[in-house]
Amino acid sequence: TLFRSDAAWKTVRKTIKETFAGPYYTGEYSPSVQKTLYDIQVLILSRAREIEEVEIILPNIHYFTIDMSKMGLTNNDEVLLPSEKPFGNITGTVRRKQASKL
Repeated sequence: TLFRSDAAWKTVRKTIKETFAGPYYTGEYSPSVQKTLYDIQVLILSRAREIEEVEIILPNIHYFTIDMSKMGLTNNDEVLLPSEKPFGNITGTVRRKQASKL
């Protein structure tokens, strides 16, 4: 269900920008994109009570280290080349636990 709240949308946007696209020097290590997506989704649910479910779909793009030795340079995984086509999508959905019916 889509929400129609500007405040909720601003919260979602801010959370994604902070967590996924924040400054690298203050970021948090993540072993995978899936872990990052999950962390974003849980944080969104904790910050925006009116949201019941968060689904995020991202293209699965691989990046390859460029060999810069022919230019006399060392590349310590600092310059990367994205693959031409995505290898599918990475999808995650997190929803709130339903309240007990008792």
